[in-house]
Amino acid sequence: MSIANYEYKREQARTARHEAADLRDLHLSASCGLELRMNYGTRHVADHIARRIADSYTIWAAEYDCIADRLESEMAAMLTKEAPHE
Repeated sequence: MSIANYEYKREQARTARHEAADLRDLHLSASCGLELRMNYGTRHVADHIARRIADSYTIWAAEYDCIADRLESEMAAMLTKEAPHE
């Protein structure tokens, strides 16, 4: 086990958890009932498209959670491996 490798995985897992939280916050904002606009607010986005965009945030958040889960599992495995006998 490399301490640098463990720290890298820990930072990546932390980043993935933050990304997931940010995406869930975006979902709350995108689904609050306000209309979605683009081109600096000059064009309205159709409601059915705006709902699909809002729904995709939770899917992406779940993907980031899966990444973090995998990394945390790898970290746990790194800690439970038996040290080589010298």
